[in-house]
Amino acid sequence: FGRGFGPSVAVGTAILALFVWATARHVRFGWSTISPAALAWMVMGAYSVSQALLGAVGRLTMGIEHAIRPDYISHALFLPVAALVLLWLPPRGLSVRQPVVRTARTVAWGALVGLSLSLAAANWGRAPATILRESRARLQHGKACAQLVRLTPSGDCLDLLFPSFYPRFVLRLEKLDRLGVIRPGLVTEIRPAEVGQGEGSVQEATLVGDTLALRGWATIDEDQTDAIVLASREADAAPPRVIAVFETGRRGKGLARQQGRRLRHAGWR
Repeated sequence: FGRGFGPSVAVGTAILALFVWATARHVRFGWSTISPAALAWMVMGAYSVSQALLGAVGRLTMGIEHAIRPDYISHALFLPVAALVLLWLPPRGLSVRQPVVRTARTVAWGALVGLSLSLAAANWGRAPATILRESRARLQHGKACAQLVRLTPSGDCLDLLFPSFYPRFVLRLEKLDRLGVIRPGLVTEIRPAEVGQGEGSVQEATLVGDTLALRGWATIDEDQTDAIVLASREADAAPPRVIAVFETGRRGKGLARQQGRRLRHAGWR
């Protein structure tokens, strides 16, 4: 609920207090008067509380924020359901007029449906956006690595950026190449000096403490610029040494069409 822990803690405390009060309504007349249905929902609510506590304690070693993350509420979904059902079930030994019972049940069912849907949305509502964001990030990394391969004598960048998934990632690149989505440009011979001409430059270099801040530009005809590779050679015969890979993240302001060809211009820093 909300963007911080405050609203979530307040709502969770209110639900827990509601469950305790609803349980007390059934227990105050004695354990022998508790109906089997009410007892089952008491056990379900207690199970939810115990699972939430055990899960939070088990994750405390990774930090308090990780222990109470909002996406760990799947077990707690049973708690509001149990609390509202216990409110809906009239305790044995309590004399209540029938219209009052019907009104209480209607309110309880409405609150049950609304609260359950809101809790489910809070837990799983972000899933589609998260999946889409992760998929885009993986695609951008793949395209950045494909551009890096063009500037190095071999495909070692794949092993460097994706050490655990190297065979599978190469297979995916080959399949994408057949579909015409991207062309990684795996080459056996390359002249870095010729490739680098006219494709970019360093415009500003500033030393801030122990960090060298660089800013520049790059253009690649017919391809969107997803990453900029900074490399150097100590000798003419030596292969280029990759210093860093900068992700542009988005197209620059210089997007234009020149002579009928698409030219993407991306600033980087």
